[in-house]
Amino acid sequence: MSDTDSQTALHRAETGALEIAYVREVMARPMPAPASEVGVVGWMRKNLFNGWFNTLLTLFALWLLYLILPGILNFNFFNAVWSGDNR
Repeated sequence: MSDTDSQTALHRAETGALEIAYVREVMARPMPAPASEVGVVGWMRKNLFNGWFNTLLTLFALWLLYLILPGILNFNFFNAVWSGDNR
């Protein structure tokens, strides 16, 4: 009996069922991570949109920035007086 046959018989004796396993001899090339899991999109999905509540909070925060940011930019930069000639 060869070594492989004795291992199969031993495995069959221990478990009661015959399982044939395939063992790869040469490692396969690693594949790149999916685009939806890495980079900016992956970070946003993991941190900002990972559930319905976090999605709702993210959209609410973006809506709040949409309302507040134009006024802040106008007051601080666009309509600001940068030179004080009268002081």
